[in-house]
Amino acid sequence: MTPFLADVVWPALILSVRLLAWWCIAASLVLEAMALWHFMGIRPVKAFAASVAMNTVSAFFGALLLPMAGIWWETLASFPCLAWLGHGTFHPISWIATCLIAIAISTLIETFVLWLVFLMPWTRRLAAVILLANGATVIPAVLAIFFLK
Repeated sequence: MTPFLADVVWPALILSVRLLAWWCIAASLVLEAMALWHFMGIRPVKAFAASVAMNTVSAFFGALLLPMAGIWWETLASFPCLAWLGHGTFHPISWIATCLIAIAISTLIETFVLWLVFLMPWTRRLAAVILLANGATVIPAVLAIFFLK
């Protein structure tokens, strides 16, 4: 059974499946390796190895954390906002929040992997590079949900 056949669906559940698409994974690996190489000065081979390692860990934990964070958003955080607007779960505000939550979760996990496994210092620069690289892959994945059928 896929999440699309579930009785209850919310944006984070749909996005968590889309982020596991082959093109999204390939784009993440290449973009993040290039970002580490260009902006952090890591050799290309090590940057690609780091990209594979951090995306592997991020895919595993993100597949669990993103839907749970989405449930949190839908049940607690979005209630006052969406009740005020008079819209439900799939309001654009929920999609924007889901996108930002996905970027934040991926950034935290991937920065932690770089710090723990590759002994890179946890700096604002590193977090910013990973944040922007994650944004460059999560935002197209969200847009693909609407424009690719």
